[in-house]
Amino acid sequence: MNRDLLEGLFPNKLLCPLPPKDEIASLVDDYLQQFNPLCPIFQPSSLLSLCDDDNLQGIFNSPGRWASLNVVLAIGYMLRVKDSSLVQIEHQKSWLFMKNALGVLNELCFGLPDLWTVQALLGMIRLERSEDRSGLCSEELEQRRRIFWIAYCLDKEISLRDGIPLAQRDDDMDVLLPMEVPLDNMGTMPTTDQQGTFNAFRSTCELALIKSQVHKHLYSVAAADRPFVEVAATVAMLNQKLQEWKDSVPTEFQPELRRLSAFPQSPTAAVLLFLHLSYFNCVIAIHRVTAARGSRLGMDLVERNSFHIPPNSVVFMSESLCTKSAIASINLMKYMPKSDVILIGLMIYYPVLASKTLSSTIVRNPRATSRMYHTRLIMQVETFVSSLVLGTPNKGIEGLLMDLQANSQLGEEGEVFTSQANSRA
Repeated sequence: MNRDLLEGLFPNKLLCPLPPKDEIASLVDDYLQQFNPLCPIFQPSSLLSLCDDDNLQGIFNSPGRWASLNVVLAIGYMLRVKDSSLVQIEHQKSWLFMKNALGVLNELCFGLPDLWTVQALLGMIRLERSEDRSGLCSEELEQRRRIFWIAYCLDKEISLRDGIPLAQRDDDMDVLLPMEVPLDNMGTMPTTDQQGTFNAFRSTCELALIKSQVHKHLYSVAAADRPFVEVAATVAMLNQKLQEWKDSVPTEFQPELRRLSAFPQSPTAAVLLFLHLSYFNCVIAIHRVTAARGSRLGMDLVERNSFHIPPNSVVFMSESLCTKSAIASINLMKYMPKSDVILIGLMIYYPVLASKTLSSTIVRNPRATSRMYHTRLIMQVETFVSSLVLGTPNKGIEGLLMDLQANSQLGEEGEVFTSQANSRA
């Protein structure tokens, strides 16, 4: 398809003029410093080149570049929200520039794909195949890999969260993982001994590969009718893969309760926090299918095991592992930057799911001595989300708050049940 055929068919909708060059440069710098380390959509040098005078003049002729710059400006303004007094002002600015990008959405979708277009859409336009023979330089190849893996991670995350089919199949891709030590050091952090680095972004991609297997073997349509003994064996297998992944992370950065205060003071700290939350969430996703059996787990395994194969002992720890991971996720909440609306939006799901996990534990074990502690943790999450609703009004956050209030009610009902049972005894 020739892009010239589309010119004039979908006119640009300039809803807001670009800010002065100095303001653009400042917003781009904020984006690169605070957001791109977590989600490296853009190669910094390429994005900075858009701020040059000549490129700014010609940007209107390139829907991909125009949309990319406006998306960056929109995110940049949201990153400036540090207190509730600025929410409405910066949010309005952000939305205007996002509308600028949406104004060329048709051209992005129907025109010839290029990397700027994919970066603007963060979509999947034949990026699942390797481009090693495309003639691109090493930096461009690495950026293509990053774009693919960002979209890949999002796909696995959305599928596990919402229970929808995966958009990409692992068998249909051959894109290499991001480089262990990229030329621009994006996503890397030094280890304490200074003898090496840890690539948190690459590690996130490796974790996404395990999430893909979790969805395929435990939550896909094909996995729905498998015998429970096979499901239990799969839980053990996936747990082993996850622990091997954790062991591949340098000890100082591994997700463990005792290391909750080890986050470095740098933009990559957000990557590490996301990685830890994502790990604990993956533990819950793997083990909740067996944890849901509660006290019936052993009986179900014995009754349905026609092959007389002893189950892996780890499945009998499923409920405990889910509970510990949920507690860890909620404890990590204190490291979330409350002033950063974008990062909160990316991460708040994890403590909310953790509170649901704890409420399920209370319902299954209403007499457990830990129920009061778990109820307090659930209420901590509710308090945290309530503060977000007051500081940054948002329909999505309000919906999460309603779910949390339901979880708190479940915890309270569990305590009432226990009190009544004790009084009857």
